[in-house]
Amino acid sequence: MSYELKKPITDKEKADFIVEYNHKNGLKIEDTEMFLFALEPNEMMGEKEIEIDVPDYDEDGNPIMIEIEVEVPIYNEGGEIIGYEKVKKQIQKTHKETVKIPYPVINPDYEKEEAEKERKRIDELKLTPSDVERALYYGKNMDFEDLKALIKVNAPIIDIKALGIELRANNFYRGAVDKDGNRIVDMIGALLGYTSADMDYLFINKKLPEKEQTEVEE
Repeated sequence: MSYELKKPITDKEKADFIVEYNHKNGLKIEDTEMFLFALEPNEMMGEKEIEIDVPDYDEDGNPIMIEIEVEVPIYNEGGEIIGYEKVKKQIQKTHKETVKIPYPVINPDYEKEEAEKERKRIDELKLTPSDVERALYYGKNMDFEDLKALIKVNAPIIDIKALGIELRANNFYRGAVDKDGNRIVDMIGALLGYTSADMDYLFINKKLPEKEQTEVEE
């Protein structure tokens, strides 16, 4: 059996829920199932300590009853409270226990994890060689041959063979790397005067972002 606690929920509501669960199932809190929460995007499941009243039972499983004195109102014929009187009442004995329960907490790595997810999503974007060459032509008035010639002169560290393989592939991935793990798109972008964010723009929009045109030395 599963239970779902909707937020916001007070400690007392949670404690009452636990006591009721244990009473109905004859279990202690550490034996109960995990509670389910409607987590916010930036939350994760953590733990919280709370103090609860746990009912007492004898060895045969019968409730241990105690007598207490409580005040109850006295009413007149008109239904108004005119005083209080003390009466004795039988209740089940309880004791205090400190227990740990599942509880939502802020995920300190949320922004980092979201950024990593977005980076992975963008790195998996792909363009065809025609898409890339078209963007290169419209943005820099260059084709692949011009690009490879430029790389040989100005960026010999870029693996031309690896680049050639990528350009001949059916799809050119944003996160493509050479055999040394270097990000090919970022290296080419930097050579042409574009940032990593500009290269993201290319793969999202299939065109290079508009920039002030400058001559690239060959």
